[in-house]
Amino acid sequence: MKRIILIISALLILLPSVCAASSANVPYQSYTYDYRKNVILTPHPYLPQSNVSGETLGISAFRKANDLAVANDGRLFVADTGNNRVVVVSADFKRAEYIIDTIMNGGVSQKLNAPSGVTVSESGEIYIADSGNRRVVVLMRDMRTVARV
Repeated sequence: MKRIILIISALLILLPSVCAASSANVPYQSYTYDYRKNVILTPHPYLPQSNVSGETLGISAFRKANDLAVANDGRLFVADTGNNRVVVVSADFKRAEYIIDTIMNGGVSQKLNAPSGVTVSESGEIYIADSGNRRVVVLMRDMRTVARV
C-alpha cells in the first residue's frame, strides 16, 4: 500500500512540470471541433524548434510563400510566390543553397512567374506549379534543366 501511495505522490509531483514543459514556448494554440462545433483544446502536435525566414537564410524576405516540400536528403523547397522563385534551403535550415527563378527549356532561359506549388520526387526531380505561366515544370536534379513541361 505504501508503494502505491508513493507512486501516486510522485506522479502528482511530476505531472505539472511535464504539462508545463509541453506547452512552453509554443506560438499557437492547438484545438479541434466536436460534432456540435465547440472548440476542444488538444495537445500540441508539433513543437517548433526554430524559425526560418528569408532574412535568416541571407536572402530577401519571403513574399507569399505558398508551399513547401522536404526532399529525401532533408533539404527544404519553398515556393516563394511573391518573389517568383523557389528557394532550396539546406538540411540544417541555415542557408539558401539555390534560388530557382529561371529555367532552361530547350536552350532558352525562362523566368518563373508566381510559382505556387513545389514537390520533390524520390528520384530528385522537382515539380513546380508555375502558376503565372500556366504550366507545371519538372526539373532534373541539377535544378536548371527542364525534364518536361
